[in-house]
Amino acid sequence: MTAFDIVEHTILLDVLRTRFGLTEGALNWHKSYLSDRSYQVVTGGIEFKVVDLDCGLRQGSSLRPWKFIVYAAEMQEVVTRHGVLFRGFADDSQLIKHMLVCDIDAGKRAMIDCISDIELWCRSHGLKLNADKSDVIWLGSRQQLAKIGQAEKNLHLPSGTLQASETVRNLGVIIDQHLTFEAEARACSKACFYHLRRMRQIKRFTDDWSLQLLVQAFTTTR
Repeated sequence: MTAFDIVEHTILLDVLRTRFGLTEGALNWHKSYLSDRSYQVVTGGIEFKVVDLDCGLRQGSSLRPWKFIVYAAEMQEVVTRHGVLFRGFADDSQLIKHMLVCDIDAGKRAMIDCISDIELWCRSHGLKLNADKSDVIWLGSRQQLAKIGQAEKNLHLPSGTLQASETVRNLGVIIDQHLTFEAEARACSKACFYHLRRMRQIKRFTDDWSLQLLVQAFTTTR
């Protein structure tokens, strides 16, 4: 289940009304869009009971990510209260805190307090902050990062500990702690050679034009 699937319709409509000033016809349009929707599971020729949807956003709709951004707009205010930068892309959120090595304790405390407040906000909006899908990375020069112990890089929250990583994936791109992009280059090279080997195996079964299309689709585009 994704964050899109647990958006509370009543809360979303209230956000549209109170934060974005939608009234009358505009608000009723969104209410009509969200209401009277249902789903049914059909598998192996067996049809299960039709269930009315009182939460969630319709899959495949172009409004789905937009409505979630609106739904989570208040999160940015929660974050900025702690002096932390916020970046959001649909249901992916990033927290950024710049600090000197001598200010690590204060910086970590601000980040931990910020995440704790986000957890409270998520509960009030029917969402859950999933620690298993959260990554922590420290960015800096080799000299500066060498001054920080591995244990100091972890964030200890009331709900658990977030382990710091040397690399994280950000919107499909692998970011390393020194911003060299070596890990991304290795992953890209590995994927390209994998597809080239597969195409070599089917080379004798296809013509040059089709093979060129495959190379452009799976290798050149990377």
